[in-house]
Amino acid sequence: MGIAVLLGGGGEDRYAILHAIALAKRIGEAIHGIRQEPPRPSVKPDPEVSNLGQTLLLQLAGSAGVEVRCHVLAGNDQNDLRVLLREQRIFCLIIGASDETEGRRAEKRMQALRRSIASDRHWSIGPFWAMVTGPWSEEAMAAALDDLADGYREIVEKRGRTP
Repeated sequence: MGIAVLLGGGGEDRYAILHAIALAKRIGEAIHGIRQEPPRPSVKPDPEVSNLGQTLLLQLAGSAGVEVRCHVLAGNDQNDLRVLLREQRIFCLIIGASDETEGRRAEKRMQALRRSIASDRHWSIGPFWAMVTGPWSEEAMAAALDDLADGYREIVEKRGRTP
């Protein structure tokens, strides 16, 4: 079982990633980083930009001692996403939004996904949670980063090395 973060490669990923890491640490589950790429884009995406969210997830989760599994889906097909969630036994999906408009769009997408899962006769892991995160205040972001830093120090101390 686990938690998933839908990665888009933009600044909104950091909000979702920080929430996912905090939740994963609290319940002791792995994080699944999921990227959905267009099947055949007319303009080839910059691999550095599309991998930014995944790289950030791996770095922050690694320093927090959280296991990460990465997945790439071709296209934005909700059915493929639902199947991945079911097969990996993911009960929570977190997606970031950089502003209110994007947040409303993401929330509609999550509502459609929840309805799809509710009607899936093969879904057997219980309730499914989907959360859209938005920008944090500077104070909240600093507190989350301090928590990650404390977690990193704790890991280093357990290994017997100094940071």
